[in-house]
Amino acid sequence: LRSHVHQLYQKRIITIDHNSNSSGNNNKNSSSSILQVALHLRRGDACRHETTNYAQTASVLDSPPQMSNTRLCYDTQVYMNALQRILQKTNQNNPRRHIVVFL
Repeated sequence: LRSHVHQLYQKRIITIDHNSNSSGNNNKNSSSSILQVALHLRRGDACRHETTNYAQTASVLDSPPQMSNTRLCYDTQVYMNALQRILQKTNQNNPRRHIVVFL
């Protein structure tokens, strides 16, 4: 990376202490109460630099591959809905679980 890009990146790095409790209590979160999710929001050149006309619904899992000329970009709400669905499904077994999202 170019030095100025690296410097900008370094300024924005956030370290999350997984042993601390966001409520401020001294109780430590168990690893089973944290679900870590890596998420990539497709934007920029993958979307032909469009900032509107994003798909409003997610593609089905068995949809054909998206090549460069047929690639869909999704509205941010589509990603948020997917995260909410993951949280609902995982909270059936652990109602205190929360998600940490890495973008």
